[in-house]
Amino acid sequence: IRQRVVPTPAALAFAAWLGEQEGGAGEDLLRTRWAQVLDQSPATLLELALRAKNLGLIHARSGGNLIEIDASGLDPLARRN
Repeated sequence: IRQRVVPTPAALAFAAWLGEQEGGAGEDLLRTRWAQVLDQSPATLLELALRAKNLGLIHARSGGNLIEIDASGLDPLARRN
């Protein structure tokens, strides 16, 4: 029996990274199949994204109708100097 997920900011960060690998970007990362597995609304996922930002996992910001999410920093092959 599948139980509802109680996602963490790290789980959202990973879901966003997976969504980016499939070509998603920005607000669309909150609606990918990877985000849907987290059993939360896009609004709740945005809150998790902002918490993940505060933890230094991803870059995210929201203002007005614009949502930016960048999880590319999680890519182990794209080391930044």
